[in-house]
Amino acid sequence: MRFRKGLLATLERRELDRDGQELGASRGTSYRVMADGEKMRGTLKEKVRLASRAYGLVENAQEFVLVPWKPVIENRIGQEIAGVMRGGALDWQLGRQRGLGL
Repeated sequence: MRFRKGLLATLERRELDRDGQELGASRGTSYRVMADGEKMRGTLKEKVRLASRAYGLVENAQEFVLVPWKPVIENRIGQEIAGVMRGGALDWQLGRQRGLGL
């Protein structure tokens, strides 16, 4: 039996989308899928375990995203984090950024 290329990634994406929508309905917020190259900033709320792997739930205002879990963010629950999605992984920027902002 042969499976088409990228089948595992497709199944993981479907699981993530389905579970993200269910979490959004139970939390009263909307789930958003992150695109490659997209920046994300918010508060790391919790670790979510799905069948395929663990994800971090990052919430800002009235929406949230699920990002691949890494040990580096284990002690950052409840804190603000930021990052850029690249190739299915997130490049993290931890802690508050200093500088001028409006």
